Amino acid sequence: MLKDGRLQAIGASRGAYLVLCVALLLALCAADALANSHIGRGDFDFYLDTAAFRDRDGKVLAEISLRIPSHALKFTEQKGGWKSTIELQLLITDDAGKEVLRRGEKVSFTEGTEQTADSPITFETVIKQVHLPPGGYWLSCRVEDLNAQKMSVVGLVKNQFKSSIVSRARVNLPEIPVDEPSFSNALFVWDINPRETGLLKYRPNPSRVYGLYRDSLTVYVELYLPP
Repeated sequence: MLKDGRLQAIGASRGAYLVLCVALLLALCAADALANSHIGRGDFDFYLDTAAFRDRDGKVLAEISLRIPSHALKFTEQKGGWKSTIELQLLITDDAGKEVLRRGEKVSFTEGTEQTADSPITFETVIKQVHLPPGGYWLSCRVEDLNAQKMSVVGLVKNQFKSSIVSRARVNLPEIPVDEPSFSNALFVWDINPRETGLLKYRPNPSRVYGLYRDSLTVYVELYLPP
């Protein structure tokens, strides 16, 4: 599950007016927003979503969120709970094929009990932010479970781990002017905490699945006004 402590480590504050719109605003922006959701395929599935917010110096703050079902990862018992570690790799290229970002890092998740880690209704969330000029990009994302080695002969010989990938997902980052009212992209979320700011304010829902456990379809949007 998404813990406050985990979000706190990557939290950031953005100055903007905050608008929460349910159903109506979603209907207005659905055509653009639906283009940013993707499913990672491979040894397991994960969900990837993107949204664009206004940044400084004419750039766009692209927020990339991932949702990985907990039961898809292998957790091992350690002091303080059950832990899983993944290798996350991001690659972004522009329309000319030029590489504009390549990032790789290890990310760990901790659950309190084995039952929670193995539950089909819990998941792990990762949020990454990148600063890019407006324009069109291609995003590839690879998630490797460092606790789960592939059991094939080739996997054992080459020391390969179970992995999943989103390959060349289209990401369009619009220009967000500073001299006129404008909106960010719509970000699909589970809920919003009005007492927090920045990334702590919401829990993303990259899979965009709502129903029994979250029956209100909710999006997060920022409204920017001139000084």
